[in-house]
Amino acid sequence: MTQNKSFIFNKVTYTIEEYPDKNCIDFCIKNPEKPHNPEILYKYFSVNNLAYIFSVDAFLNHYLYSSHPLNLNDKYDCSGDLLDFSKIGVEFYIKKLLQEVHLISEKRIKEIFNSNDRRQLINTLTDIYPTILYLKFGVISLAEKPDNILMWSYYAQNSGFVLKFNTDLLPKGFFGPFPINYSETLEKIDFTNYHFATCVLYQTNVKYIKWKPENEWRYLTYNSEGKYHPQYDCSDNEITTRKFTYDPKSVDEVILGYDFFNICEFDFNERSSEFQIINIPDNSTPDNWKVKFLNHIVDYKIKCSQIIRHRDSFKLDNARIKIQKLTDNKFKIYKQISSSIII
Repeated sequence: MTQNKSFIFNKVTYTIEEYPDKNCIDFCIKNPEKPHNPEILYKYFSVNNLAYIFSVDAFLNHYLYSSHPLNLNDKYDCSGDLLDFSKIGVEFYIKKLLQEVHLISEKRIKEIFNSNDRRQLINTLTDIYPTILYLKFGVISLAEKPDNILMWSYYAQNSGFVLKFNTDLLPKGFFGPFPINYSETLEKIDFTNYHFATCVLYQTNVKYIKWKPENEWRYLTYNSEGKYHPQYDCSDNEITTRKFTYDPKSVDEVILGYDFFNICEFDFNERSSEFQIINIPDNSTPDNWKVKFLNHIVDYKIKCSQIIRHRDSFKLDNARIKIQKLTDNKFKIYKQISSSIII
C-alpha cells in the first residue's frame, strides 16, 4: 500500500521527499504563520547545579546537543501517543517488540493480537516505538527572542546564558529550522496511512498552544550510529552521537543572564558608573568554569551583552557589555547604565 507523504494539521503541511539513489529523506514544513526561516535564533543554557558541565562544555567546544524526547519537559512532546497504531499488522509488532527490543515473545504477541482487546499491544508499542526511533533522531530547540522572562526563568534560571546563532552558518546536515505548530488540540496521525518519516516530522513539531509563548523553532538531527537513551547506562561514545559541532563563527553573540555574576564576585570598592570589577576565586565555581567561560569570550573576541531590568516598565532587555581580562581571575566589565535600568 502506498503511504501518503504529506499530512496537514492546524493548517500546517508536513511533507517528506525520498531520494532512493542517495538513501536519504528530506523534511519540509509549511507553516502559514511563519513562512520564512529566521536569520537569527537563540539557545538558552542553564549553569545551575551540574548543568554547567554540559552547557559550558558545549560552548567551549562548539557543539549543540540533540535531545532525546525523554529529556524534554513536555510529556506530549514527540510522544508516541501522537501516533495511531490501531491498524498495524502483527508483523510490525513482532519486529518492534520482539526482534528489536526482545520485550514480548512471538507467541504472546499473536495471542494478544488475535484477542478481542489489542490495547496492551498498542500501548506497549506506543511507549516503546519512540524509544527505538529517537536513539538515532534528536531535536535541538531554539527560540526567537533572547529577553523572554519565562524562558530565562525556565531554561536558564536567570544565572545561565544564551547563544545568538546565525542560522545560515549552522550545519547543513540539520533538518530545519521548523517553527513549532501550536494547537488548541492534538491529533493522532495514522501510522499505516502515512510514511513513517511524515509521522516523525509531525510528531516532533506539534505542541499544545499553552507552550506558544516560547516561540520555539526546532532542528531535527539524525545519526545512523546513534544508540543513546537517557534511561540506559550509555558510554561516552554513545553520548557523543548526540553532539553536533558547528562553526564558531555561527555564534554572533553571548548573552549573560541577569544573575550570571553573584554578589560575592563583585568588587564594590572599584565599582563605577562605567564599569565593575569581577573577582572569581579558583574555588568559587566548580572546575573554575566561569573563568574558562569568560576567557573564551575574551580570547575569541565574541560580542557579549547581559540581561538588564527596566525599573519602570518591568521588562527585561539586554545591554551590550565589554569584558576585559585584568588577571587570571579578575575581569573588568564595561556596561551601559541609565537611571531607568538596574544592572
